[in-house]
Amino acid sequence: MKNKLGGLLIGGGALVLAVLGIPAPTVIASAQSLSSRGQAEATAQTFTLTNSGARVTVVGTSAWAPTAPAGTATAPAPVGSTVLTATAAKAALPKIPDLGGTPRSTAPLAGGDGNGGSGSTGTGSEHGNGRHHGNGKGQGEGTGAPGTVSGATSGLTSIAGSNAYDQGLLHPTYKTGVAQPLPGIDIEPPDQGLCSGNGYVMEVNNMVVQMYNSSSMTPLSAHGMALEKLFNAPEVFGGAGTGTLSVQGDPRCYFDPQTNRWFASQIWLTEIGASAQFGWAGEFVAVSTSPVPTGSWHVYFIPDQFNAQGVDHCNTTTNPCFGDQPLLGVNGNAVFISANEYTLAGKYPVGGVAAEYALSKSDLIAGIASPIYWNHLGDTVAQPGNPTCPFNTASKTGQPTQVICPWYSIVPAASDGAYVTRTGGTFYAMSSTTFTTGGSHGVALWQFTNTDAVTTGGAHVTGAVTVATTVAYAEPPHFTVHGLHTASESLAVQKLGPHPLGTLWKTVSGSTPIAWPTGEGMVATNTDRITTAAYDPANGTVWGALNTAAPGQTTAAVAWFGVNPHGAGSDLRLTGVRSGFLWAAGVSDFFPSIAFTNRGAGVMDYAIMGSSLFPSTGYSLMGQNGPDNTLRIARQGAGPEDGFTEYTATYNRPRWGDYSTAVATGGTFFFAAEMVNQTCTVTQFQATFTCGGTRDIQANWGTSVNRLSAGQGNGHGHGHN
Repeated sequence: MKNKLGGLLIGGGALVLAVLGIPAPTVIASAQSLSSRGQAEATAQTFTLTNSGARVTVVGTSAWAPTAPAGTATAPAPVGSTVLTATAAKAALPKIPDLGGTPRSTAPLAGGDGNGGSGSTGTGSEHGNGRHHGNGKGQGEGTGAPGTVSGATSGLTSIAGSNAYDQGLLHPTYKTGVAQPLPGIDIEPPDQGLCSGNGYVMEVNNMVVQMYNSSSMTPLSAHGMALEKLFNAPEVFGGAGTGTLSVQGDPRCYFDPQTNRWFASQIWLTEIGASAQFGWAGEFVAVSTSPVPTGSWHVYFIPDQFNAQGVDHCNTTTNPCFGDQPLLGVNGNAVFISANEYTLAGKYPVGGVAAEYALSKSDLIAGIASPIYWNHLGDTVAQPGNPTCPFNTASKTGQPTQVICPWYSIVPAASDGAYVTRTGGTFYAMSSTTFTTGGSHGVALWQFTNTDAVTTGGAHVTGAVTVATTVAYAEPPHFTVHGLHTASESLAVQKLGPHPLGTLWKTVSGSTPIAWPTGEGMVATNTDRITTAAYDPANGTVWGALNTAAPGQTTAAVAWFGVNPHGAGSDLRLTGVRSGFLWAAGVSDFFPSIAFTNRGAGVMDYAIMGSSLFPSTGYSLMGQNGPDNTLRIARQGAGPEDGFTEYTATYNRPRWGDYSTAVATGGTFFFAAEMVNQTCTVTQFQATFTCGGTRDIQANWGTSVNRLSAGQGNGHGHGHN
């Protein structure tokens, strides 16, 4: 098990990504521009979440402890010398916490050629100064109108959030029980979470928690707190030297205005044997005991039900299932966790099967072990069109990662406490309808009803799913990456700038330097799964968005969708279907997140970058017809991505994201995303690898945290194709 995970998740530490060049980009399928008004599809399918007979495990309580590191230490070790030496480089422990946006078109992560589907041949285009060029293949064929890139609207407040220095400082390695100075355990990507309420903003990522005053936008701690402390978990990746080796992260959080409580979640997976306390795998959920997030929290653990219920063939001591990228949702009755089930002993860990959990909100708030309602919807609900996955054969079926074309990433629709009470409490979610490598032209609306069953002891939470036709979309443009094997990855160009880790990779890793044309890598844009869903109570609309290719371009863009659900069960139907693209020439925008106020004003934030723009945070205002076509820069990047996944040959996938987060609190939006807030030269990096307390040896990611009054938008954005 350790060897499997070592190869697939962590890449064996600091290793080289031997990329031999960047050939032409490939778009998996044409991102054709259709009408922004789509239509509903066939009759809805129904399903249930059933009481499993099990309950969550009560872990105990935790508390906000400013600048508390992971492990047994009560404070970070003194920083000590940060001169880049061979000893310091050898001490670095870079890690990748999850499968994340595993490309459905690059099945063999552990071997094989990794090539995905290809689009039709088209003409190539140069990017900016021509650093990345060639004969392009399969560009999007749509004629969608581009937007424009502009500065921020008035009233925006943007600050630098957590960064890789905080991450490293709060995750020391231990020697004989004593926390060691930097470098720490560096993790990519940060996986951005955010929530706000009662005068606080809470930022969670891999693996840092930070609190802010929502009025002054000032942090409440110099470096935040290790995320493990929130869940009473041991230090991630065995850094404390206690014999445990766990994968954690993918955090989410939510403030519930109805109960004045805060909720948070993260993944758990062990790499060496099952944990005596938490078993092989599952999800953590924590709930504040008061209206403020800086007090104490109840902590719970959901054992992975694929393992507990003996589903498929991945519940053995050498082949556990785990629920990747758990997504958190809350309504008036229930707390929902939606995860993608993977098994890592299989050769083709792609397209995790969607598993849905529903827990009693009132039990969790009261400190009581909630019953677990559950179903593996990904392989029990039929997919429209009976798709066949090209990376499956009969010999590989029988495990959740090898089910033919499962539903995956069923994203809960967030709101500012605007819960639908009809039909025993209704909750919505959205997913894409991409089941193969060929893209799609639809979205699925998931409806969960009778959610009060989790509190009343009913037998089932009921539900239905139906599909609407939308603009066609596919994965963002692919580029060939030549590491230890050749892979086709969705990537975006970033502005050329100082990249000292890449320049000194042989010094740091002991391996041959990477061979990107300029030494600087590209940025991952992942897959065309839904990354965000939001409910607008003013108009009854459920919104969603995903990463795709810009129409007619070789850059990444956002595809967005809006639907109005009516009825329930088999009578569930959709009206007012809207969809379109958000993009601008010369940049890539991706990892969108949407939030709506209860009065119908909306915002979408995203990562944005290009050949003339370092990784930055962007946003667009939204109304009832979708986002406006102005891509505004909330906070501009200061340098390029220069983390270890840009250069690691065994892993062969740069990592970024895997998502951003936008929330609405009353009449105010808060949003956050990964970006790069720092830059330093090779000389500066050699003198101090923290570059003035802005990075650690193996990572330089940062985040932005932003506040915007909803009054700055008019609630009347216009969609475009």
